[in-house]
Amino acid sequence: MSVRLYLRLWFAICFACLLAVAPVSRAQGPKSSEDTVPGLQYWVDFDPGCSGSFYEDVDDCWAFLYFLGRSPIALTGVSTVFGNTSGEDAFRNARRWLHQIKQSSPQVALPDLYRGRSLPVDLSGEMTPAESALQFRLERSPDQSMTLILMGPVSNAASILKTQPKLVKKVRRIVMLGGQFRGDAHWIPVNGRLRMRDYNVMKDPLAVQWLLETGIPIDFIPVTAAFPHLLNAEKLASSGLRGPAFEWLKKESLSWERFWRWGFNMEGYPAFDLLAAALVLEPEKFTCKRYGAVMGTLPNWVGQAPSLLFVSTPANINSVSPYQRCELTRGKALDLLKSVAKAQ
Repeated sequence: MSVRLYLRLWFAICFACLLAVAPVSRAQGPKSSEDTVPGLQYWVDFDPGCSGSFYEDVDDCWAFLYFLGRSPIALTGVSTVFGNTSGEDAFRNARRWLHQIKQSSPQVALPDLYRGRSLPVDLSGEMTPAESALQFRLERSPDQSMTLILMGPVSNAASILKTQPKLVKKVRRIVMLGGQFRGDAHWIPVNGRLRMRDYNVMKDPLAVQWLLETGIPIDFIPVTAAFPHLLNAEKLASSGLRGPAFEWLKKESLSWERFWRWGFNMEGYPAFDLLAAALVLEPEKFTCKRYGAVMGTLPNWVGQAPSLLFVSTPANINSVSPYQRCELTRGKALDLLKSVAKAQ
């Protein structure tokens, strides 16, 4: 056999082996796009009520419990913002909740917590600890490496990205709660008379406009997407979750549950921010569709209110919109917490 023929035969055998193992390699690939990015970092910004108050919601704290219990990733940092409550109370509630988690599970490594804005964006004031910390992390991060999970008004992130536009390239994507179609009824079932506000948008519409101007990809969980996914004490008792922190938060949630039962005749409260956290960690359970997104106004119970509107065609029809509207379509909110129980 000549040397040339031998080499041809050897290359043919190697190529056949490569074809044989390629399907196996693909089958063992990453479960989601998040796994393909080395060094991906996460920053959570939230406005926790979690104080046992009748009017302050608790879904932020359930979202954070899900993040710590379900996630194999490390959170780069956590910041608070006004929204469900004042900026000061949001920070105080977050510290109380983190203390409960640490007391319940001393082995859990908690991320650093930073106090954020108490008012809508205003570039004339001093930076908050949250803004300073987020800027510091972004400056030292590789390009396209940071995912921001914004569960309240987006004031902290928007102020940094507006004043430091060079940091925009550091952010891979944003997940936030908000957005609606112009024709959405958005009614809470109280005889069809109470219109739900696009709360995180209405609290600081200028900050949302600034985020849209960055061109960063944003995955939106609209408020209406949470109404099929309710939590209540009975469901939580069947979740399989156990421990002092879980019991503490379940108790703190009772007043918020009564608010929805008595005020809106619903069987529990929507798991708004829990869905935003799950979109990051379990994207395969969501259905997302790409839309354009613009700021506008819609009527609600107090009159016209700023709103983030989904539009079928991006403003520039020659480009692909960086925005997605996402809904949980596989399972319920309770299933997300059950996954935490299984991981314990």
